[in-house]
Amino acid sequence: STKKKYKMKKVDFFIIGAQRAGTSFLRYHLNLHPKIFIPKQEPIFWCKDMNDLSEIKTFNDYINLFGNNLEDENKVCGEKSGNYLFSADAFLNIWDYNKDAKIIAILRNPIDAIISYHNIQKLNGFEHINDVEKAWDLQKIRSETNREVQYFVKKEKLRLQYKYIYQYDIHIKKFIDKFKKNQVKIVFYDDVLNNKKKLFEELFAFLKLENHAIEDFKFVN
Repeated sequence: STKKKYKMKKVDFFIIGAQRAGTSFLRYHLNLHPKIFIPKQEPIFWCKDMNDLSEIKTFNDYINLFGNNLEDENKVCGEKSGNYLFSADAFLNIWDYNKDAKIIAILRNPIDAIISYHNIQKLNGFEHINDVEKAWDLQKIRSETNREVQYFVKKEKLRLQYKYIYQYDIHIKKFIDKFKKNQVKIVFYDDVLNNKKKLFEELFAFLKLENHAIEDFKFVN
């Protein structure tokens, strides 16, 4: 049998969140660069505390998301999973997999983000409390017991801890402490609204790629 001539590369970069802060927008527009590949599916693979409901259960499933792109030396491969930022173990698991990985975090005003995140949890069936303030007040009870937690969410109760999810200082520090500071790029939701071209120039430079002009930005949700 003929041996394969390539050595499979590792995934080069990770868009880690925050949730409801423009990660899908980043994924879509970074993917317009001819040398970047990011799968559409959110793997949620490296947060073992938060991937109970993910379809990606094995490393083989994970690698298959990238098709042949990990065999192409000219491609820079990345993935987006908004749970990585607040997961207790994703930063460790990603570091174990690829110590040279680049990390991209996008942050949004936490109050706006929490309201949007609460809405999407309702739409996806994880949250059954319609009022965001009531859901906020239930955080302590939910963390200590299974009261007001739907059965299928019991293994992923962290997703209902709104305050913890948006404590950016704690989560960003985990990644900066584990990876080198120059491997972590923090961008802001305001730049998605107001400075799109500059934002992507900086991101392509961070990934050590030539700039790729994006003429028409698309609303991605």
